[in-house]
Amino acid sequence: TNRLTRLAVANNPFLCDCNLMWFVEWAQEKYDRVADWHNPYPFSYRSYKCARPAQLYGQRLTDGLKHHYDKRQTEPESKFFNMDCSHGFRPNRRLACVLASSGIFVAMMAIFLVDYNIGHVYYYLWIWAKWRKPRIGEEDIHQQARYTHDAFIAYNNQDVMWVRNEAMENLEPDYSLVVHDRDFA
Repeated sequence: TNRLTRLAVANNPFLCDCNLMWFVEWAQEKYDRVADWHNPYPFSYRSYKCARPAQLYGQRLTDGLKHHYDKRQTEPESKFFNMDCSHGFRPNRRLACVLASSGIFVAMMAIFLVDYNIGHVYYYLWIWAKWRKPRIGEEDIHQQARYTHDAFIAYNNQDVMWVRNEAMENLEPDYSLVVHDRDFA
């Protein structure tokens, strides 16, 4: 239930725009509760007049309320001081279409990739994960590649003596080598 018995807000600096229209419509219906709503003396200190915008300064609030009915529209066109206030909710149709189309496209592509190419999806995810990890011997992936070793020597067990006596002795003074049985054992 509504407990408001009397409202006295005359002589306030009203901003006459579409946001005030609800109050004027409500006051027209509840004029017995709004003190001095139908004051016949518009220049008295107990009147409801516009203070802003400048072109509406001093106009009574009741003079701005107009409803136009159009036969083609189901709802009346509401105007407040010749401002169209019947806009209500106006969705951005282009944005809604773009978002809906994009969402449908992404969903369709996800279903296609998962259902028909799941092996490829796993492979590309694995490649992406490998690409993001730092390489062996690399200090930081965001810096230019600085490796702690120059070469890894892979060899057959039959060539152990040649790797130790020839390759390592000739290469290690100038290069940093990784040798399997020495560095990983």
